[in-house]
Amino acid sequence: MRVLVVDHNRDDLDRMDQILEDHTGIDYRLCDRPDQALTLLNKGEIDCLLLDIHMPAMDGLQMIQKVRELQGGTWLPTLFMASAEDVKSRGRALRAQGDAMLTKPIEPEILLNQLQVIERLVKAQAELKAAKDRVEQIAREDDLTGILNRRGIEQELHQALALSWRFNTPMSLLLIDVDRFRAFNEAQGVQAGDQALKMIRQALGSAAGAAGNRLYYDAIKLIQDDVATGQQLQFSMRASGLFPNMVVQMVSIGEESGALDEMLHKAANHYEDAVDKSVDNLTSLMEPMIMSFLGVVIDGLVIAMYLPIFQMGSVV
Repeated sequence: MRVLVVDHNRDDLDRMDQILEDHTGIDYRLCDRPDQALTLLNKGEIDCLLLDIHMPAMDGLQMIQKVRELQGGTWLPTLFMASAEDVKSRGRALRAQGDAMLTKPIEPEILLNQLQVIERLVKAQAELKAAKDRVEQIAREDDLTGILNRRGIEQELHQALALSWRFNTPMSLLLIDVDRFRAFNEAQGVQAGDQALKMIRQALGSAAGAAGNRLYYDAIKLIQDDVATGQQLQFSMRASGLFPNMVVQMVSIGEESGALDEMLHKAANHYEDAVDKSVDNLTSLMEPMIMSFLGVVIDGLVIAMYLPIFQMGSVV
């Protein structure tokens, strides 16, 4: 557990150091300035705060108010420290939502017991948050494939619509149907069907990353999510308006014939050959221009070299 001790009195800090140094389960830091302590707390690396109430620049009650403002509704266990005679501060500390009040000089056994209680509470809170996140994940995603379910898709859609309205930007929705998936699921089994959806989703994710174009990247990511929900690939590609008709038709033939990988390979080879031919044509068109440019440069160099010689001959 990570503990931050804030106290302007160096003797009290040294005593806390002696108490905590022999306990390996406690990672503690000592700080004598509230402003430095706020910087550490703002980084979110502290599980428990031990705070002296009386400090000259900023007392502990003022500091804890700033801490609450920084962390919002996040609970930070706080143990206040004050002298036994300071009855008023003890009441103020409890009203400031302090979790406990320690009396100076600090008794090691009391301090360590309080920290053990806090540690159990912190672990329980972390487990509760993990369980809550898991429940939210199950509510949004299919447990077997990790793909967004209907509720997750609706949430993402509402968020995308809100961003579209806020920034006045267009929003597109692609629906993709995996053709003959039901027959494949019945023939190969549910596990094979789930694995197929995962593979399709991963393949679309890889294609989006390799696209090198933001427009196509976004379109392929949308296609990926649509295919993951069982939509047909050809319809989603056609709806995007970004893919050539020939590619969409080849995908359609591949889906119907069960040879989608072969059709995509043929389409890739076709466009690779087309790019090579375009580069060759462009090179052949540029060659005369390059030769003409080089001729002008060479003529200029020759003239620059021989012109002074001709001028000297005319003077003689």
